[in-house]
Amino acid sequence: MAGVLDEKAKFLDRLAGQEDDQLDANGKAIKKDDWNEKKVDFECKICNLKEKCHYYGKKPKFVKNLVEFKDDTYVLLDPFTPREQKSGSMFLILGGECAHCRVSVCTDCSLFYYRRYCVNCCEYYSNEFPEEIRARISKLVQVVKELKEKG
Repeated sequence: MAGVLDEKAKFLDRLAGQEDDQLDANGKAIKKDDWNEKKVDFECKICNLKEKCHYYGKKPKFVKNLVEFKDDTYVLLDPFTPREQKSGSMFLILGGECAHCRVSVCTDCSLFYYRRYCVNCCEYYSNEFPEEIRARISKLVQVVKELKEKG
């Protein structure tokens, strides 16, 4: 009887270990709450916004297959939501890489039109965007210039 209980205990330990031990891209075991740590550095090259975020890529694990981004994106779990209430929809997008010049930019200094473009590339290549987007580009350029003058 003791042997059966020992086998059952080992089986339960293995099940508990499978829930807690997941592997990262390098095959290294990570703890269940590691995704909750801010490990990725983000810096907007235009406004110099600096922040640590939780994820950079297209498919964050903590959104549970609810979202897949078109391009690599800096993602931060919503800091205003209590930890026990966090779900796949409780995140903020900080920014991404400009599709043309490849610099990191925040959402305030960029425009997302099929891909993310920094304000500098938007201004330089504005004639290549559709007419309805050019008005948004002009407004974005004006706002960023005003922010730079104030700061």
